[in-house]
Amino acid sequence: GMLASGLIDIVIEDTLKAYDYMALIPVIEGAGGVVTDKYNQDISLDSKGSIIATANPELHKEVVRVFTND
Repeated sequence: GMLASGLIDIVIEDTLKAYDYMALIPVIEGAGGVVTDKYNQDISLDSKGSIIATANPELHKEVVRVFTND
């Protein structure tokens, strides 16, 4: 919620359950943000609980690059 409202720019979480994040994905994306797992894959019910959510696509590319050491 804080990301979608513009209060923060990055959220990185691990070991979450689907009910912790699935409902927030459309809210974040609707506000212009991007949400993937730590491997930069789309989130699904089969995701393993890792989340990288950012305020915009450009920031997301940079965070994923740093996070994955690419």
